[in-house]
Amino acid sequence: MKKDCLLIHVPKFDNYYKLIGDHMFVMMIAMGLFAIADLVYRKGYSTQILHLGVEKIEDPGFSLRGYLEEVQPKIVGLSLQWQNQSYDAIQVAKEIKAINSKIFVVLGGLTASYFYEEIMEKFSFIDAIIKGEGEIPFLKAVEEVTSGNPDLSKVPNLVWREKGKIRDNPITYVAGNDDLDGLNFTNFKLLKNFQAYRSLAKRFFYVKGISKSANSALMSFPSSMFPIFTSRGCPVNCPYCGGGQAAQEIINRRSGVNVRSVDKVIESIKDAQEHNYETIYINYLPLKNDQFYFDKLFEKIKNERIKIGCILDCWALPPKELILKFKEAFPKTSNFAISISPQSGSERVRRLNRGFYFSNEELLQILAHISELKIHTALFFSFGVAFENLHDVKETKSLQNLLARKFGNLVSFPVYAMPLDPGSSAFMNPGKFGIVNTRSSFMDFFNAYKDQDASPLSASSLGYYSSGLVQLGRPGRSSKQKTFERRMQTIQCRYFCILSNFITYRFKLFKVPLLDGLVSLSARMFCSTLSVYWKCKNLKRLDVKGKEEDYVN
Repeated sequence: MKKDCLLIHVPKFDNYYKLIGDHMFVMMIAMGLFAIADLVYRKGYSTQILHLGVEKIEDPGFSLRGYLEEVQPKIVGLSLQWQNQSYDAIQVAKEIKAINSKIFVVLGGLTASYFYEEIMEKFSFIDAIIKGEGEIPFLKAVEEVTSGNPDLSKVPNLVWREKGKIRDNPITYVAGNDDLDGLNFTNFKLLKNFQAYRSLAKRFFYVKGISKSANSALMSFPSSMFPIFTSRGCPVNCPYCGGGQAAQEIINRRSGVNVRSVDKVIESIKDAQEHNYETIYINYLPLKNDQFYFDKLFEKIKNERIKIGCILDCWALPPKELILKFKEAFPKTSNFAISISPQSGSERVRRLNRGFYFSNEELLQILAHISELKIHTALFFSFGVAFENLHDVKETKSLQNLLARKFGNLVSFPVYAMPLDPGSSAFMNPGKFGIVNTRSSFMDFFNAYKDQDASPLSASSLGYYSSGLVQLGRPGRSSKQKTFERRMQTIQCRYFCILSNFITYRFKLFKVPLLDGLVSLSARMFCSTLSVYWKCKNLKRLDVKGKEEDYVN
């Protein structure tokens, strides 16, 4: 049972949102963690991936202390990919070091990479951070740590401690096409409790206090779904995204987009199918260096008769020819759909906030083609973004109503407030986008996500305010921030209520303004009642157990 290396995914354990109550968030493991684990394993080191959320769900008595004492790893890698993990990942790192000070604790991921200097200065129990892309650097770190006479100066991309001083090795590893082809993202046997992960991690949250079957019933997509890794990098800059071109250059020193070969992607799809995944998830990104990449991929899926469902998530409008090839690749499954993110109903706001712009007319033409092919479609919108005002919000609602009236194949219209990723264009230069950023340091994120209510399902978690939706009140940042949060919550409930929109679009009630208004009012009353229920349920659980569950000890 002893392991040389342990790689740990830490969700955000404590969240609260009135519609679903207490829940765990960020349940999906970053794809790079699978590739790192497999690479280390193939080099002869005993390795395991541990998902702390899944472990606690499967065994409420799970103890990280007990598990570490059992497997005795020499090195533990913690994923700090998404900003929401900031508090929990650091707390788990601290706990690991308290359990066994000899364990070498290293962080990695986009958020850890962006704030590596501050994290190393603030938290002495973290031994190292891998900046940027981590496959080869982590392998080299494992080799050195387990050698008995480590020389960490040899490890690319690593910032580490030597006799109380912080050393910073340059970023020299950036994965190219051949590097990506040499990685395996589907060695599922390395994940402890993989079958539970496959069934539980269909969504980014898991509601506490209800059964696993009840959680499955809440899932927006009923089948198990696995994201297929096709490329790394992005050619554009969307203001809020920490994976855009500018952020990639800063965090990873990546200047372009690299792709895995079609054959390697097909291998991953077959692996997912063999491990009983029912659906795969593919991001469509226009590629300048290989504009027919996805055409070739779908043709190969068709020719090899791979029987699996697919969600095609389009960062830009897909060409009509590609949509037809997508349809032909998955002819005998009901689990296939296309998702598109117009972001806003306002073309002005969309032009200012999207790297890949398209007009409403272009969107209508593509949706008409998708509808003719009888492909289910989901459209994702957002609000509160840069340069947006209340008139733009109403344009989004009007566009949703228009599309629902024209196309019967549209299955959902989710609308989310967008968090500001560290390293994104708007994060680094908020004034350019009419934004005031209320989080600039890692400690800002750490303290924000220490709060149970700091969930992306709540406007209070965004960490900025947009001048277009702020009614100026008393001087001072806090009053404007609170005004923005209240305004966002009002907009969410008035125009984009999840319950109300599901009912009105499901039964076409938006055609009758009076019925639409009554449903909206009823949904808000139900939501408030549900909030009281969740709080009472939580108080009962606390009264029985004395305190909230400890997901670490």
